[in-house]
Amino acid sequence: MVWIAGGRFRMGSDHHYAEEKPAHWVKVDGFFIDATPVTNAQFRDYCRRYRPAARHAEPIDTLTSHVGFRCVRGVSAQELPS
Repeated sequence: MVWIAGGRFRMGSDHHYAEEKPAHWVKVDGFFIDATPVTNAQFRDYCRRYRPAARHAEPIDTLTSHVGFRCVRGVSAQELPS
């Protein structure tokens, strides 16, 4: 895991898509993130083996954050190929 320091940044745009308006400043707290990505296949394999309640018919990107974060934490703790 790698620590990403928090900070402020300008989010959105006043010059592109309507859903990006208005540009505004946001503060993000620091957080840890894996140094290597977890693939959809690794995530799906972990959820099937260790979190059977997390099985969903929807694609991985539509899982609720509660279920998704639990599964990703479990994958992150394992030795995964890079």
